[in-house]
Amino acid sequence: MSISTYFLIPLPQDYAWMMVQPQQLPTLLALFIALAICGRLLTYRRRGARYRRPISWLAYGLFVGSGTLAIQILAGRYVGLPISWSFVILLAVCAVLVYRARGNVAHIVRVNA
Repeated sequence: MSISTYFLIPLPQDYAWMMVQPQQLPTLLALFIALAICGRLLTYRRRGARYRRPISWLAYGLFVGSGTLAIQILAGRYVGLPISWSFVILLAVCAVLVYRARGNVAHIVRVNA
C-alpha cells in the first residue's frame, strides 16, 4: 500500500497528479476555507475584550470543528464521499463572518434585544 492512498491528491508518479478532478474541487475549497477559519480563530487577540465563557466555548467548537474537517480531508476520508457545493457555500459564509469580526465570535452571535 503506497502513501498516496492516504491523501486526497495522489503523490507524483507522473504529472497527472497535478490535475484536480472536478469532483475534488469542492473538497479542496472546503479544505482551504476550513484552514482559513481555523487559522483566523487561532490568531485572535482579545485586546481588552470581555471574557464570556459561553462565547469562548462556541469559538472553541468552531475552531475544533474546522480543524477536524481539515485534518479529515487531508487524511483522505472524503475521497469517496465528496463534499457538496452547498456545504462549501456554508463554510464560505462562516469564514466571511469570522474574518469580518476579526476572529471575535461574540461579534458574530451578538443579539440586540
